[in-house]
Amino acid sequence: MSKHEKLTEQEFGIQYVQPYRNPHRIYNNTGWIVWRKGTGLNTELLHIRTFEPGNGHGRLLFYDMLDMIEATGGTYHSVYGFTNSDNTEAQAFYSALGFGLYRIPNVYKTGTAILFSQKISRLKQCRKKYEEAQ
Repeated sequence: MSKHEKLTEQEFGIQYVQPYRNPHRIYNNTGWIVWRKGTGLNTELLHIRTFEPGNGHGRLLFYDMLDMIEATGGTYHSVYGFTNSDNTEAQAFYSALGFGLYRIPNVYKTGTAILFSQKISRLKQCRKKYEEAQ
């Protein structure tokens, strides 16, 4: 199909809507993580919360997410998401996982957001280094 060929409404829904509307999640006794397939073979990390911050549970939830993406045959290029520029705790967390952090003005009503983004291959390398150090 050429990129200018007209799609039926059903074809449009199957190709451009359905892949992005059903988020994936992990919920366990330590917290939760929610993500979805994004455009361009990317994974958008939507939410991550732990019940006891600072105990490594967030890192483990994130690694479980990477494992699930790989187990489902996902050929994703990167993971990205946004956090508020005032949320320095989240910025430190994402940086420790291997994400690059980029200031993006005017994303939130309150002002600047931080885009965190990294190739999955790089995130896997950071994971391997972390696990070898443990």
